[in-house]
Amino acid sequence: MRCLSHPERVLTLVLLSLLLACSAPDSDSSQPVLPLNEADLPTQTVSAPAPAIPAATRASLTLITPTASTDQIPSLLPTPTPFTYAVKSGDTISQIAQRYGLTVDEVVAANPGINTQILSIGQVIQIPSRPAALANALPAPANLTIGPLHCFPSGQGMWCISLLQNPQAEPIENITGQITLFDQNAEPLGSLDALIPLNILPARAALPIAAFFPSRPPEPFAAQLDIATAFLLVSGDVRYLPARVDNLLTQISADGLSAQVSGRIFLPESNLPATEIWLAGIAYNENGQVIGFRRWQSSIVLEPGQSQTFAFAVYSLDGFIDRLEVIAEARP
Repeated sequence: MRCLSHPERVLTLVLLSLLLACSAPDSDSSQPVLPLNEADLPTQTVSAPAPAIPAATRASLTLITPTASTDQIPSLLPTPTPFTYAVKSGDTISQIAQRYGLTVDEVVAANPGINTQILSIGQVIQIPSRPAALANALPAPANLTIGPLHCFPSGQGMWCISLLQNPQAEPIENITGQITLFDQNAEPLGSLDALIPLNILPARAALPIAAFFPSRPPEPFAAQLDIATAFLLVSGDVRYLPARVDNLLTQISADGLSAQVSGRIFLPESNLPATEIWLAGIAYNENGQVIGFRRWQSSIVLEPGQSQTFAFAVYSLDGFIDRLEVIAEARP
């Protein structure tokens, strides 16, 4: 056997050292890969009818407390809720005016060019917002209690919702607001008008005010609500009727993510017939936070002293539904 020369032995030792270094296990790669803790993942959001959003896409929010004054809303000129009437068989212009406590001249003034002698079934007539006797009684700015603003991913967009409470003995109408999104540097990203699901917020009741943003902003971001107008409903206003909800039944699904509500809406006697009925169903979690809402509508004429059945579902935007409230609104 041939012996290796000194240079050859040195070269061989170097090669062996390199091979051993390449085959040695890496200290980092020898550690096991641990699974993510489920509790560390954001909660999955459920919405309807939009598809469910993967938990990892939910934005983390930095919320700004609403800045609108809870003492008094700015005294802006009112813009009453628009109201129209669809002509029915046998209607005359004088009958319509009398029904709403108006004169024929007031109805004609609100409908330029109308032929008072020939009315067509289904013809839409504008009803002035207030009787002449109340024309000089401007509504007073209303006080509102404004709850925290919360945003919930839904589809590719996002709902931002706050709860408004009316602590007064009179209903509030013309509630309008604006929700603005800001980036982490407090620069505005965009804003949308925010509305409640009904035309009026009844006395000592609460309704959500909300806006839907079709796309979610980059995180982190902030959301802010400002209330622009809110006015007490003038006493004697004939645009709304005192309907009530009876026999309310709420069935919350086994998973707590939806609720089916049913009952009857009743119109007391000594009222005009109701031609438009709106119901607002509001879902709350156990902490009293609004996590879903829906408006149900009916155009079936409801005569005084009669009732009408209703049934609809409300879905959660985030978490389990604890209770559900229904608020009614009826118009002649």
